[in-house]
Amino acid sequence: MVLAPVSKRGKNACNLQFSTDLEMKLQLHDEHCKPQLPTLSFNDSLAAEIVQGVNKIRQCGFTWLMLQNMYVKPRCLNKNTIEIPIKFSLKAAFETQRDLIKDTYVSFVREDSVLSINNVDYAVSNCTEMCFPHKLPENRDDDDKIRLTVAVVLSCISVFMVVLLLVIIYMRRKRRGILHFRMTRLDEDDDELIGDMDDFVGSQGPTFRTYR
Repeated sequence: MVLAPVSKRGKNACNLQFSTDLEMKLQLHDEHCKPQLPTLSFNDSLAAEIVQGVNKIRQCGFTWLMLQNMYVKPRCLNKNTIEIPIKFSLKAAFETQRDLIKDTYVSFVREDSVLSINNVDYAVSNCTEMCFPHKLPENRDDDDKIRLTVAVVLSCISVFMVVLLLVIIYMRRKRRGILHFRMTRLDEDDDELIGDMDDFVGSQGPTFRTYR
């Protein structure tokens, strides 16, 4: 390298010591929205497309060796769209080279609206930083299913409690009715018994018997 530090009588050194983090975001239409973990071929193809796209805009010595630690996290943005935030490290030998590649990369992301990876076209969002939200929103379909399940369970519990309360009230009323019926029968039996005793006592007058 012409711009490399002089290493007289020594091996030429080209250490990639200047680094920065870059991001981007891709979107893919999918009817069922089933995000899958990226494969090694996807990462390699994506790196090749980035390097080719940057070098197409400006020749600044950007190679795939400078693109490291790629992190891809696909997720469902909605029912029909997969969103793929991407993050990687750009490592350069010089600070000026790093800044030049970074600026060119930002132009590449903003200019290219479609990126073809493994014969699949992905829409490129105008995002070069903060593409990863601090907290990824949960799938709305899962939220709806959870809410529906909770609502059904609560409804079943409510119905069960109402039925149980009605059964308890019915059993208490039935028990009171039985007790009231028994008490009424006992009162009637006592009245009949007292009446019989009065009749018995009333029919027993004094008798006199004469003995000779």
